[in-house]
Amino acid sequence: MHTCLNGISKMIYTQFLLAATAGLLLLLLFKKWAQYRGIPPGPWGLPIVGYMPFLLKGDPIQMFQEFKKKYGKVFSISIGNFNCVVINDYKLIIEAYKEDVFLGRPAFEIQITRSHGQKRGILFAEGNVWAEQRRFAARTLRNFGIGNKNSMETLLQNEAQELGNFLAANVDKPMSLKSRFNASVLNSLWYICTGSRFDVEDPDFLFLITNIIDNFQKAESTGVVFFFPWVLKKDFLIKGFWKKYLETRDKTQGLIKASIAEHEKTYSPTENRDLIDALIEHRKKSNNPDSSFYGSEGEMNQLIVLLDLFVAGAETSSSILQWAMLYMIIWPEVQAKVQEEIDSVIGSSRIPSLEDKPNMIYTEAVLCEIHRFCTLVPFSVYHSTLADTKFAGYKIPKDTCIFANMRDAHHDKEFQKVPGATLSIQPNAKTFIVAPKPYEIIIQTRA
Repeated sequence: MHTCLNGISKMIYTQFLLAATAGLLLLLLFKKWAQYRGIPPGPWGLPIVGYMPFLLKGDPIQMFQEFKKKYGKVFSISIGNFNCVVINDYKLIIEAYKEDVFLGRPAFEIQITRSHGQKRGILFAEGNVWAEQRRFAARTLRNFGIGNKNSMETLLQNEAQELGNFLAANVDKPMSLKSRFNASVLNSLWYICTGSRFDVEDPDFLFLITNIIDNFQKAESTGVVFFFPWVLKKDFLIKGFWKKYLETRDKTQGLIKASIAEHEKTYSPTENRDLIDALIEHRKKSNNPDSSFYGSEGEMNQLIVLLDLFVAGAETSSSILQWAMLYMIIWPEVQAKVQEEIDSVIGSSRIPSLEDKPNMIYTEAVLCEIHRFCTLVPFSVYHSTLADTKFAGYKIPKDTCIFANMRDAHHDKEFQKVPGATLSIQPNAKTFIVAPKPYEIIIQTRA
């Protein structure tokens, strides 16, 4: 009798446990259903990793084109623990990014690590920090553009002259301009930020050229680093990447810190020599504890803002120069028209200046078309939603990662000016920054 009762009790307990487990699972499924009800449609991914394995196998740009046809201009896709929404329309991208709710940044570990535990600076910051730092940097850099011996224009003219001298000295010699463009751009950015230039043989300069851009390209090589940092931290994908990434971060920030310390010693409130001086002045005047310029947080933001301008600007600028050179070779008739306008407006006895811009309509149009055609950053800087919102008829939950498909926007047939234009010379866009494949050129003197 006692044994029988024990058996019944165990059976009831087991049934109760199974019922409770089933109920809990149903509750979790209902919560998930309620959470995702009304979000944009999209492809199903795998547990834990989402759709990332399929993106790694193919070309995301081509996949997104197919998804756009199947699911519409706005669709969802999961990548790891991140729920993402891809916007594939020029007008919708503009509409979304006019709303403050879309101006967040995803909490990617590599970016949080880069800025020491918080979203600081400009590039990967959000909210008041982003607004304050971006507004100040834009205003200050615009002021530096006004003509004087230390202006950005004068600096760029000097760098262009130096690059021209290099090309003239290497006529009829096959060369790759990638490293030369990197050197010119890095030195320009360093001067704007710190007021000094590197010697091309300086070990620190060579370190920056080699390691910053190399790390940047590896970090962006698949997108894995954003969504699955543990893959790189555990050396599963690129051996030694995370260690080298931290070493490069610390050394680069160390160089910036050393320049800030030197500026602190020689700082004068009557003269802003460069961006560091301007940041120091603004930080010293800040008396609002809630400001991103105040106290120790202001010092940290100062460091990360300089890093943002220096590192992000270096790779994008040098890559666009490589694309420009390549396109001029592929379309010599366009090159000839640009040269004709340069000869007509500027001539050969002086270097270009900003005052020439209104008279160089064709050249400016070509530069804009180069940016559009190569779409250097196919998915722009990733954004995230700061709160639950409604967009294009769909529900977009808080902390959703937003992809603005700039490649689609730049090549939308609705806006396309050249019927049938293709991107046959562009490699598969599996990278965040699309650089051309390595190539060499031969400079020749004109007849």
